[in-house]
Amino acid sequence: MAALADAMKGAADPPKPDLQPFFQALTEGTTALGKEATFSQESFDAFWGKFYKQDTQFIRPSGNPLDRAGFCGMFASDDITDYTSKFVSVDTTKYLAGGAVAVATVTQRESFKYKGN
Repeated sequence: MAALADAMKGAADPPKPDLQPFFQALTEGTTALGKEATFSQESFDAFWGKFYKQDTQFIRPSGNPLDRAGFCGMFASDDITDYTSKFVSVDTTKYLAGGAVAVATVTQRESFKYKGN
């Protein structure tokens, strides 16, 4: 990401990278993490380090936030099984601060069983 930010600095019309490969890899990584027979903190840490900053927070469709500890807890719990994540599309992108920051809305399909249901 640092190389991308450096390339975009000062550009009048910053290049807009194809975000699809990143989100495709993210959903594949999330599915792999969710399919592990036994939770591994090492696997979770490697996954998180590849795709997220340590202080990342999600805003779920319910409006409730979910931080790293909560996300880890979901995958460590026996309550969630058969987790899959499928990338559908990058819907919008907006570049801010001369391209140093990007905001994207993405559609993914998530499915899992909660407590066996």
